[in-house]
Amino acid sequence: MPKHSEFILTPISEILSEAGIAIGNQPGGIENYPLKEYFLQSVFLKLTGAQEQKCKCILWDVGTYDYDVRYRFFGNRGESIGECSTLKDKSKIFRALEECVCLSIDDPKRTKYINESLSAVKGFFDKCASHGWPRREFDEFEAIFQRVTKDNVYQLNPGRILQNCGAFNDLEKVYELSVYRHRNRCAHNLLSFQGNKPSLALMHSDEYKYWNYYLRYALILLVDKVMTNAYKQWHEQVERGLYDE
Repeated sequence: MPKHSEFILTPISEILSEAGIAIGNQPGGIENYPLKEYFLQSVFLKLTGAQEQKCKCILWDVGTYDYDVRYRFFGNRGESIGECSTLKDKSKIFRALEECVCLSIDDPKRTKYINESLSAVKGFFDKCASHGWPRREFDEFEAIFQRVTKDNVYQLNPGRILQNCGAFNDLEKVYELSVYRHRNRCAHNLLSFQGNKPSLALMHSDEYKYWNYYLRYALILLVDKVMTNAYKQWHEQVERGLYDE
């Protein structure tokens, strides 16, 4: 069995569930509102960190068995994946899996992943709402996320985890604005000296609606479901002797 299978196959939605339990056990009341940014940012960093490590572990496991993948990513002139923080880098790993085995996902499963991501975030918010945290941000997230359809998820040839399509024809840009850039702000503590962020210009623009933790969580969970499903298919074929010949 590949070394990191248990970690990779564990959905990172469990982090969100544990966070909901943690906040749910705290006394409710408006006095908890000042903790909101600290708490949501902490959960966000745990989610992004787990996903980045999971992507690296997927690549390490595949490279252990597949020498072409090992040479491609770990050779002297290997293809860079950085910290696996961008959607582009995650898609490189996804395509590596796609090249090793014939991946498949049907439309009902795509829709299921979208609904499960929404449900997990809603369950988390329900715990937060009991502490007087405002609903407006969650309502804005729901309005945005309902634009995600099965056609935005898990497209093959070339492999894409998420792609621009239909009502959400800027999904890849939204991922960069909402998840990747905020990941950098938090991970490197840029906000400690960027006291003007978000700027008044941003707050006045249409892009500010993507400055939303619930949207960040849902996109991270959706990517995780796609990556975990792809790895699971590869893992099952390894167990059946994919590399035994």
